[in-house]
Amino acid sequence: ASNPTIGAVDDTAFNVQTGNNERLRVDASGRVTTPSQPSFTAHKNGNQSVTAYVDNILTGWTCPSYGNVGSHFNTTNGRFTAPVTGYYLFTGAIQTNTQTSLHIAFHMNGSAYESDSWIDHGNSTLGAELTRIMYLTANQYVTLVMLPTVNQLANANRTRFQGHLLG
Repeated sequence: ASNPTIGAVDDTAFNVQTGNNERLRVDASGRVTTPSQPSFTAHKNGNQSVTAYVDNILTGWTCPSYGNVGSHFNTTNGRFTAPVTGYYLFTGAIQTNTQTSLHIAFHMNGSAYESDSWIDHGNSTLGAELTRIMYLTANQYVTLVMLPTVNQLANANRTRFQGHLLG
């Protein structure tokens, strides 16, 4: 590991680097950016069949080129693994193809987290969103889970999962 260095100290900004990689920048207006901060944004890469009254972990995700900083989100199994201990912000959004009740939750290490979202809808499609700040220790993982009341599909074009280390 290389020692951090201060670089580009001038009237416009200064930054902190390790090796040749910028880790933190403060511009002349005091705005702080951290380009290596662990984060991800993902959407389903296809519809997923889900079973009624079962916790269905949503799998099979796609991240845009900028969307998996640090590669801590596994697009195959749908797990975000915390690289460090801290507070993380997670959001999830699911759209289904049926008119029914829907429960979505974040699971941490395979168990339900303290809060969830339950939606009961009677129109053509159903959508639910969930946002939580979660405290994770290094190597704990989070998944987005769907528990429907009938067999249905998690639609690819409007199902999303995002996470970001707050600090």
